[in-house]
Amino acid sequence: MKISSHVSSLVGMAASIVQNRGALATYPEFLDLVGFPSLMEEDDVKEMHKALSALHLPCGAKEVLAIISRIECNGFGIWGGADKNKLMGRIVYPRASYFNHSCSPNCSIIQDGTVLKVLTQRDVAIGEELTINYINVNQPRSTRRSQLSREYHFECMCVRCVQEDAKEAKELKFKLSYNKKVYNHKAHKTKRGKQKQPPPHVSEALDETVEGDSSSNNNNDNDNDDGQQNDNVE
Repeated sequence: MKISSHVSSLVGMAASIVQNRGALATYPEFLDLVGFPSLMEEDDVKEMHKALSALHLPCGAKEVLAIISRIECNGFGIWGGADKNKLMGRIVYPRASYFNHSCSPNCSIIQDGTVLKVLTQRDVAIGEELTINYINVNQPRSTRRSQLSREYHFECMCVRCVQEDAKEAKELKFKLSYNKKVYNHKAHKTKRGKQKQPPPHVSEALDETVEGDSSSNNNNDNDNDDGQQNDNVE
């Protein structure tokens, strides 16, 4: 089995943390961070076990996988290359990891090498939570939520997402209401414009009545003719 560069990088970082945890002042804070080892991809876990078997670390694979999961959920990418769009590695800032995500964040992350700065992007009200964005927020709501669920294991209910939910629900309600009005209007128009036919038994009775009236009229006409003829004879 070939080990991917992604898995190899995570295992190497986790191994470094394990080997140097006694000297890491922030290690206790790191252990307090959230992780979801049970939700890791099965193929990735298999690769990690293979890579760990050759390292002979002073801890079990379960502990290392928990560390890797914390790195994946809380690590910040170190970007390089000409356009700063190449992932060179990851770094974990335990305290910065406590910033929650928002699709309309009031803070931004600035990285200068291994130094991370959190700067506000607008005026922040007293008591307002400071937030950052974990992903690219210039995407549709469904795409953002799908990525956050897949990579960070939560459904985003930030202010922006909730407002977009409400707007979509309002537009859907208006659309359904409009369609209902159009349907009722057409149904009413058809009902008024269409001439109803009488039931069969009524129709037959009407026909008989019409025939009876016609016969009566003919008899009256004959009577009148006879009367006229009699008058003439007299």
